[in-house]
Amino acid sequence: KNSIFVVMEEQLIRKIKGGLMGIKMKTKQPKDVAVLLNKLKLVNKLMYEDLLNDYKQTLKSINF
Repeated sequence: KNSIFVVMEEQLIRKIKGGLMGIKMKTKQPKDVAVLLNKLKLVNKLMYEDLLNDYKQTLKSINF
């Protein structure tokens, strides 16, 4: 992979994980994370699927 894409992918993953924490702490909206997940889907489908599961679990845990 091109190193620029790797950095972009790592940043997206970090932002998504931070966003999931933000949803739990009620400082982020689910839609904020959904946008990032959609971007990740284009770059790394497997990581997208893992984080999508985390996203769904997070929404379930806050009764969204």
